[in-house]
Amino acid sequence: MLFAKRASLFLVALFLFVLLTNTAFAATTGKISGVVVDKQTQEPLPGVAVQLEGTKIGALTNIDGEFTILNIPPKTYTVKIRLVGYKTQIYPDITVETNKTFRLNAELEETVIEGEEQIVTAKIDHVKIDEVQNIRTVGVDEIGAMPVQDVDQILAVQVGVVTRGGEIHIRGGRSGEVSYIVDGVETRDPLGGLGATDVGVNLQSNSLQEVQIIKGGFDAEYGGVMSGVVNVVTREGDMQLTKGRIEYWTDNFRVDELNDYSRNYDQISFNIGGPEPILSQHLLPALGIDYFREKLAYFINLDVQKTDGVISYNDYAPALHQRSYKSHDFLGLTINDRQYNYYQLQTKLTFNPGGGIKLTLNYSGTWDVFNPFDNYSWDYRYTPATAHYVEETSHLFSVTFNHQLNQSTFYEVVLSRYSKEYFQAPDDPLNPGEPLMPDDFMLYTDWEFYQDQNNNGRYDPPEPFINATGDTTYLGDPQYTNGDAMGYFGLWYNIGDYWDLLGPAGQENHSEVDWKQAQLVFDTMYWDWDRDGFIDNADGEPYVDLNGNGQWDAGDFFYQGWDTNGDGVYNDERGQVINVDRPEPYVDGDRNLGEPFVDINQNGIFDNGIDDFVMSSDPAVNMDLNRNSQYDGPNRPWTPGVPFEDLNGNGIYDPPNGRYDYGEPFVDLNHNGKWDAADGFFDYGYNQWAFYQNRKSIVNTLDFKINKQLFTELENKTGFEIKYNEMRMADLRYPWQPYDGRPDGGPWPDIGVFRDFYTQYPWEGAFYTSFKLEFGSLIAQLGARLDIFKQSDNVTDLEVEDLEGKTADETSYKVSPRVGISYPITDKAKIYFNYGHFYQLPDFQYMYRRATQASNAFGIVGNFNLDYQKNIQYEIGMTYTLSNDYIFEMAGFYNDWFGLINSQRKTYGPFQRNEYENSDYARTRGLEFELRKVYGNYVSGRASYVYAFAYGKSSSESSNYFDDFYNRAIPIREFPLNWDVRHQLTLQFSLNVPKSDKPKLFGFRIPNDWNATVIWQYGTGYPFTPTRDYPGLRLVPGEDPQQNSLRYPPYSNVDLRFRKNFNLVGLDYVFELWITNLFNTENWDTVYGATGRPDTGTNIGGQVKEGSEYANNPYHYGRGRNIRLGLALNF
Repeated sequence: MLFAKRASLFLVALFLFVLLTNTAFAATTGKISGVVVDKQTQEPLPGVAVQLEGTKIGALTNIDGEFTILNIPPKTYTVKIRLVGYKTQIYPDITVETNKTFRLNAELEETVIEGEEQIVTAKIDHVKIDEVQNIRTVGVDEIGAMPVQDVDQILAVQVGVVTRGGEIHIRGGRSGEVSYIVDGVETRDPLGGLGATDVGVNLQSNSLQEVQIIKGGFDAEYGGVMSGVVNVVTREGDMQLTKGRIEYWTDNFRVDELNDYSRNYDQISFNIGGPEPILSQHLLPALGIDYFREKLAYFINLDVQKTDGVISYNDYAPALHQRSYKSHDFLGLTINDRQYNYYQLQTKLTFNPGGGIKLTLNYSGTWDVFNPFDNYSWDYRYTPATAHYVEETSHLFSVTFNHQLNQSTFYEVVLSRYSKEYFQAPDDPLNPGEPLMPDDFMLYTDWEFYQDQNNNGRYDPPEPFINATGDTTYLGDPQYTNGDAMGYFGLWYNIGDYWDLLGPAGQENHSEVDWKQAQLVFDTMYWDWDRDGFIDNADGEPYVDLNGNGQWDAGDFFYQGWDTNGDGVYNDERGQVINVDRPEPYVDGDRNLGEPFVDINQNGIFDNGIDDFVMSSDPAVNMDLNRNSQYDGPNRPWTPGVPFEDLNGNGIYDPPNGRYDYGEPFVDLNHNGKWDAADGFFDYGYNQWAFYQNRKSIVNTLDFKINKQLFTELENKTGFEIKYNEMRMADLRYPWQPYDGRPDGGPWPDIGVFRDFYTQYPWEGAFYTSFKLEFGSLIAQLGARLDIFKQSDNVTDLEVEDLEGKTADETSYKVSPRVGISYPITDKAKIYFNYGHFYQLPDFQYMYRRATQASNAFGIVGNFNLDYQKNIQYEIGMTYTLSNDYIFEMAGFYNDWFGLINSQRKTYGPFQRNEYENSDYARTRGLEFELRKVYGNYVSGRASYVYAFAYGKSSSESSNYFDDFYNRAIPIREFPLNWDVRHQLTLQFSLNVPKSDKPKLFGFRIPNDWNATVIWQYGTGYPFTPTRDYPGLRLVPGEDPQQNSLRYPPYSNVDLRFRKNFNLVGLDYVFELWITNLFNTENWDTVYGATGRPDTGTNIGGQVKEGSEYANNPYHYGRGRNIRLGLALNF
């Protein structure tokens, strides 16, 4: 409590300091600064107006001719510089980027003609002196030309970024260490759980104005991040002009021959923006109110994608097992879902009344419904209808108030509410898209089983007997007609009029009768229909011959002890549905038909002394076909000469041998045209976990930022933020098993092995300040950040469950210093250095996971006292302008992580359990090189190379748990992390022919107004851990293979995007071609430790053998070639 009071006083004092000093910063704007002088005298010109055309943004130069325009939204502008007595200069194509300064210096010429203008091409300063870290900015034009679809794909082609399994790793960090900021609001899910948690709102490329990637040296305003910052600015409407675009993409060309690389992909997007058309343009002016004209603008983007994905279940499932999807009725149309269905809506309303005020209302939402194909989905090849179903939604609401007080000061207040909801459950094969809830699963104690006697793959009940009343009913049957009683194991009982065992006659005449033993509940016969004085076996009494084979069939053996509902019959709906993988039924060997005989009593079997069996030397009448002087029936061992049914058609008798041989008849349960043993694929049903998770995170944020250019050499930026988190977790696994653990207050209290139900409400806060100083040519950026965490009040539930009796820390805090320096060594080059401490709270799921498990479970429990994770970074770099067209950049980084999360086994008296701890560490080192070609002579591009390594004690937060579970040694030293790629090479080449040019090639005119971009990525392979018997691996006795000591083969990928603009009947169209993996290169994403191959894990004596179909999981391979065509209309 004492700390809390002191911290509160400190925060109040710091806040007052912020207000009194008028310092600030905004995360989604840039600035333009420079000096205006007289061209002839080179004297500074005061009072010069510098204006951004089409906006109300501008500034006047001071007495030294200097000007600074703050708070500029990122886009391309035309800058006009005017002073009476001088020619007005117009600078087109001035691109402002987030958090960057565009240097614009002007030399004005005197004139006697008022209003004379001259268009000047601004000198682009490619060496950003004021940048003290490595920043990569991708603008709207480059995004539109690149073969990328969303923010993740933009990141994937950047230098220093590794993608694996859908996760993004920047400079060797874990995937959850990246902060995604959309229009000034962080959108990372703080809770985490199943599914990807990297990107909160993964916006599509057509809604983006700019994406900025910062890989190190983060300014003090950035917290909760250790590896990288992705700053996304979405588009907004123009105050004067309405623009729009509708675009359609497809890879389904409706012709099978052209669809070899189709993923059944269709995308339609629509965006429009401009001055608000109703309120400000019509309704209010009609009432005489014209205040809002050219002050209110809007932007709307709608995007819908449907696809079967890189790996489609239906590409591998037989025709009779194809997965179906939910359908929807929309405006009289039926729209079917596909394997992946993505919906996105982004809206922005901007109000700019003047006076330096700007108000922005923003909403971004995504709705995703899909059946993911991950590493375990291959199990569902023959039962894709039961694979897991996922719904994922995110909503971002924000209100931004931006006020520029004067030329040197502005502040910004952002109120936001970000929510992320994730739902996963097994799908219902009878109602696709309507997943099963945990209580839809039957407990395993209620399952029923039977033995498939005739190997036909289904349950066959015994054929019913005809009872004494001439029907097939039994006592208790709704149709009972005074007939027989129900049977059980042992003797049959009867209370009818025809066979009264309770009377004296019954006792005298039938007390020693060997009654028919029952296998399950079925109707039987209690009347001596064949009048032989005995209750005969089934073959002697009347029965209903259901299959018409002329004999009574006992049916399948029903395990009477598993008649869980007591109805006497096996019920399919009560059968096992978990991990069902059995050999397909087959007929083992040929069928011995037995020697012929004369069936005198017509009972279908040979009765010695009654039936005739002819032994003769005359082949025409001889029945002793094997000449052994005795009758050999179908139940005796087959001997040559005895007839048989040649089931596999090989012309010889094949006796049963206990295994399936090619050609033997079988029941093709999965309809794949061949016999399958227990092959790893589920026959039907679900995996043992049958995951159910429904989680939701809501982050309510107040963010205040204020900026002041104190004087030319000093800029200060300060701010604070407060976050109130609302989190709900509902997670249940193994719903088919009863729960006998600690009550948790959640739904379905009696089922599940692992249960995790809670709601928590922790707080987060931060204060930061940063100074940028200019000492001559030296730029120094000094900052500090205070992060504060206040524990949720609901954590008392977890304190009760803690075996050690510890209590939660009410608050915790961290202070992180940040230092950066930039120095120009020539007018064309600079060097920079930065150093900083960066802290990040673990995903809250690792804090709050409850100890509510069944008594036979040994899962990982959360630790509510987890501390911040820490990263210490060093970066040094250089930027050098080789010429006006080429810029060379080099950066070296040195990162150390401490307190990373992993599980640890702990002992509390007689109890043991695994808990999360801040126990791991990691380190990365690397060099990055990039050569950029600025657009000129139709060509632009870049070439980058990275040499780096990422070492650590673990690659995940649960690796110790699984090493312990599988009796593997827990590492005690560093090893290459799973995403450690030692060498990376990326080439990006763009060819852009503008509409204004008329180029020629070899003397012939070629089309204009088009562009093409090609990106090639190459990298050395990921690491993997070999098994002890890996071919060629030599170990001393007792030695284990080193973790991640071998490598995949290198990977290579080329993507292409081509775009041609054309005009037709007065409308502007765009034709587009997009090819991913142009050369259809096979890249490996997963290999087996025993073989180093993705298609087989079979290693016999060091020899790699061909693997099974199950081993050749398509998820082990990277994406293949895909060809899409697009058509867009601009208006």
